[in-house]
Amino acid sequence: MALYFITDQPQALLEAFEARVRQSEPRGRIDIWKRSEDGALYTHAADEWSGKAWLKPRVDADRLTFNILRPEDRYVSVKAYAFYYGQLIETFTGQLDLTFESVAVTPRCTDGDLWA
Repeated sequence: MALYFITDQPQALLEAFEARVRQSEPRGRIDIWKRSEDGALYTHAADEWSGKAWLKPRVDADRLTFNILRPEDRYVSVKAYAFYYGQLIETFTGQLDLTFESVAVTPRCTDGDLWA
């Protein structure tokens, strides 16, 4: 599954998301997502969902793409797919809505999804 945020400034959109995740000031901070130790991936911060899947951002010419990376020890359930992508869409539309034109999601695995 992939999630595409269509924008003419995909790098700026990713940087805005990353800045809000790292931000210490509560107002405007995105606190439902946390970064991996290496800073390359995102997972949900809630204990129930943390580590169930990872989202890997990729900057393309006309979009910011997020692909799923499954944990080493388990598969990503359909429920987890739906939750992660639903939460990411809610995050972007609720806090970064002026930085992209539209969003699209694929219902099945696609290029860029990683099954380590």
